[in-house]
Amino acid sequence: MKLELRHLAPYLPYKLKGFYDGENEGIEIMRGLVEDEIITDVDQFELTDFKPLLRPISDLSSDEFDMDTISKGAIQFLDETANLPHNSRESHIGSIQYCDMKKLLEWKFDIFGLIKEGLAIDINTIL
Repeated sequence: MKLELRHLAPYLPYKLKGFYDGENEGIEIMRGLVEDEIITDVDQFELTDFKPLLRPISDLSSDEFDMDTISKGAIQFLDETANLPHNSRESHIGSIQYCDMKKLLEWKFDIFGLIKEGLAIDINTIL
């Protein structure tokens, strides 16, 4: 699996952060997407050179998030599909309500399983 625009585009309104070339030097904020490139305030990078910072689904149990804003069905779905292969998980993600999906994206949760695939960085590992 490789990182694609369809994995990052949903996060665009929420100022997704990440590292260029996976280096832990200087966090870039994604401002736009063009073909296979990510636009930041500083530069444009190849999509394959960007590692987004995302929260694993397991962080949903943290007190940091108001779980009353997300339906129990969405949380159950994410828990049940956490260990599925990427393709299986992505094909079923449409069963989450739009309002729940929007909140998960805003909180920058890894809804596509990118951390597990090595295409994103777990934000907890750099804090």
